[in-house]
Amino acid sequence: MSWQSRIEGPARATGQTGQLGVLRQVVTRQMVTDSLAASGRGDRRCDGKLSALTCVFFVLALTLFPRDGYRSVLSKLAGGTARLAARGQQVSSSALRQRRLALGPEPFRLLFERIAGPVGAVAMPGVFWRGLRLASVDGTYLEVADTAVNAVFGRTRNQRRVAAFPQVHLVALIECGTRALLGAAFDVRRVCEQDLTRRLLDRMRPGMLVLADRGFPGWLLWVDAAAGGAHLLWRISAAVLLVPDEILPDGSWLATRHAHKNIWKSLTGRPRSVRVRVIEMVVAIEAADGSRRHEPYRLITTLLDHMAFPAGELAALYPQRWESELQFRDLKITQRGPRAVLRSKTPELVNQEIWAYLVTHQAIRHTITTTAAGHGLDADRLSFTIALTVARDTLIRTTARLATHLAEMTAALLANLHPTERRLRVCPRAVKRPNAIYPSKPVGPGSHSKKIVEYGIEIIPRQPAPTTTAHPTAPPK
Repeated sequence: MSWQSRIEGPARATGQTGQLGVLRQVVTRQMVTDSLAASGRGDRRCDGKLSALTCVFFVLALTLFPRDGYRSVLSKLAGGTARLAARGQQVSSSALRQRRLALGPEPFRLLFERIAGPVGAVAMPGVFWRGLRLASVDGTYLEVADTAVNAVFGRTRNQRRVAAFPQVHLVALIECGTRALLGAAFDVRRVCEQDLTRRLLDRMRPGMLVLADRGFPGWLLWVDAAAGGAHLLWRISAAVLLVPDEILPDGSWLATRHAHKNIWKSLTGRPRSVRVRVIEMVVAIEAADGSRRHEPYRLITTLLDHMAFPAGELAALYPQRWESELQFRDLKITQRGPRAVLRSKTPELVNQEIWAYLVTHQAIRHTITTTAAGHGLDADRLSFTIALTVARDTLIRTTARLATHLAEMTAALLANLHPTERRLRVCPRAVKRPNAIYPSKPVGPGSHSKKIVEYGIEIIPRQPAPTTTAHPTAPPK
């Protein structure tokens, strides 16, 4: 049996994806075929030897084994065959790279769009709050190989230094209860979070409550996101002028947010003022060593009914936004590897690799959620690291059936459950790399940066402001 038949043979026999192991239940063969056809790459062979279908499996496998070389990953994909032969000749790494170039990024983007979306059920803990599906949007950066052509992505610069590697700016919309990807957009580093988030507005649908940090609530983005029907709960800077119109019994207050006159010309078809509900609170953090600190927060939301959506619950709900940070940690640290850069040397292959990472990451999340739902568990209690390890192991074995892979995944996840309730902790912001703007982490026995803490949230009621001159509603002549 040839190595290519080892990859595609089980798929023909079972009607499932080729060699993706347990992930074949999510990334089906039909999905891959449809994505290739839609992108116009389905009838092409990468150099006449390797089919486009096998090329897709190969690129997806690269994201599961980011530290392995091309031929090593292809060997795993073929079930560990010692000699990789194509028409009697070994496949070189440069030939595999050319096959990636022939495929391009479009099939992977289409494949991600097919599998991206909510996966949590109504009964699962943390997925819904008062009938609204919780979602969070946030951004991060991915470092790419330092080549001349990749310089187009741009680098981080400050007064002290220039970043060692070019960076891609990625924004993702996730489901808080499962950390599944609802949508993602990325571009060169200089494209801001708000512009990338605008590409995800069609993923913010009615019945969702979208959480975001204070870097997002620009006027145009807020209005356009709310116009799609999704509800918003975003942190906003205290520098934004908001005057109370009505103080509500739960300590929150209603205000009218006005567009700045500098953007009036951009408001075609949009209102120049909107009604928002403001929640001002203080988070008190007390560590086990007796140290204390207080952090003020100001939230705005489209949920104006204080009876149906109490301010205290909304304030306690906002920390769910940090599920995005945990999702990025799993993608960038656990799956890709700590302090690692993407392997691709050209912008086209960088785009392909990122979409492939998002596809396999979503497939693992979907598998975790399916296991959690089948056993009545919170998806947060199932380890992404364990699921990734099983996904890698099952990819190598070509003979096992999907049911065997699923049973192995379920057993591994249930044997390594996280505790029902974790201790609340705080980690001072510090890094080990020299010449950074933050202090270095202490080294030596007993030096731990994480502290066991207790959190408390207090809503700060707002007093009515004195009557002021009304805000202009029309541009000056």
